[in-house]
Amino acid sequence: MACQMSYDGAVGIAEGDKKIICSAAKSFLVCLNQVVTDCNMTDHSVVNQTVAPGKQALSDNRCGSGMYTKP
Repeated sequence: MACQMSYDGAVGIAEGDKKIICSAAKSFLVCLNQVVTDCNMTDHSVVNQTVAPGKQALSDNRCGSGMYTKP
């Protein structure tokens, strides 16, 4: 939940700034990865469903190259 709140807050103030949105999406995925690791989550369907919004945000905002790849 903290990962999602952080992401939502950053996107809320981004005002369409791709750099902020991409950074927030990457940070969201890093945060979720840490939660999955810390909680020893092994149900891949739950993990995939959880990370889907972050991956979609990266895709929607074309965050895959250049300055947008670093959180």
